[in-house]
Amino acid sequence: MHGFGPVPIEVDEPVFHEPWEGRVWAMFAAVRRGTTIDRCRSTIEQMPPAEYLASSYYERWLWAIERMVAEPGFLDRCVAPPSTRPPSPSAPPWPGRFKVGQRVRVCNAVSTGHTRVPRYLRRHVGRVERVACAWPNPGASAATGTYGEPELVYTVAFAAADLFGPDADHTVTADLAESDLGGMTSALTPQQRAEILERHLHDQGLVEPERITAAVAAAESASGNTPSPALGARVVARAWTDDDFRRRLLADPADTLAEYATQPVPVAVLEDTPGLHHIVVCTLCSCYPSGLLGNPPAWYKSFEYRSRVVREPRAVLAEFGLEIDPDVELRVHDSTAEQRYLVLPRRPPGTDDWDEGRLAMLVTRNSMIGTGRPIQPATT
Repeated sequence: MHGFGPVPIEVDEPVFHEPWEGRVWAMFAAVRRGTTIDRCRSTIEQMPPAEYLASSYYERWLWAIERMVAEPGFLDRCVAPPSTRPPSPSAPPWPGRFKVGQRVRVCNAVSTGHTRVPRYLRRHVGRVERVACAWPNPGASAATGTYGEPELVYTVAFAAADLFGPDADHTVTADLAESDLGGMTSALTPQQRAEILERHLHDQGLVEPERITAAVAAAESASGNTPSPALGARVVARAWTDDDFRRRLLADPADTLAEYATQPVPVAVLEDTPGLHHIVVCTLCSCYPSGLLGNPPAWYKSFEYRSRVVREPRAVLAEFGLEIDPDVELRVHDSTAEQRYLVLPRRPPGTDDWDEGRLAMLVTRNSMIGTGRPIQPATT
């Protein structure tokens, strides 16, 4: 959390500021015998955020106790059966996954329950300073209300500059469970990791290197016989010259496109007009009419395009060199895994006597996504 003010330092601060605080503290020590400390912490974390931030430390304790004692059977468990007594921290009784000095990355798993991994550490890299102890997993202890089998806990040191920026010159250490840490693979390049993965999948009988090579070659082909911008250009050029095909393409695109390539998901064809310009995006990932156009370009998959084009399409189109008149309606289509879109751009003027093959040379990939126009004849 950010944005808080100075630390509230008091001179001669009392142990408790109000008499009720001391009594809540003592009651908390009594009722926690019926559960785990992690369950107590998890209950506090269930406070509505605004109420949590507005409450004092012991007000949060009070809120949690009120809810725990209302649970059926909770007070009966306060006789402290062995399973709910805190274990004694033990020295590591077995070798761990990580060794002192090893670089580790904190996992970024989003927990729906209790976790002892601070958000500011998630996905950051630190170095193991020591194997601290063996202790039951806090998330499991919070969920079950009992202490289970222990796992190793490591003290990990982080450079504050990596966490908070270059102005920080100190070190932060945190004790993290083994299940919250991952080993570093950054010593291997992506190419090396891909080669290792391919060998593993081949050994399992799942892939053949020759088939992977052939698939890559087909994806990179510009022949127009496999899904690619060239194949899409053939479809657009035919729609420009064959009115019956254009009507079928707009009314029943799946069956019509199947004459060129079977589409694995539904495709809608969007026809540009003098007063309407279509743009295609997938804000969730990279959904694209790949069954016709092949793999999407890198910019289509970028965070910049995906986040901005739905908000400021005219500004994004200007970055592609495409200026749209203010009186032309822009319609941005956000694709999903269940629906893809292909833009049917307007035919360039001065091409009335051109055949399909010549027209296809004018059709650009971007014009079929909406971030460009077909090439104008004067520039060919």
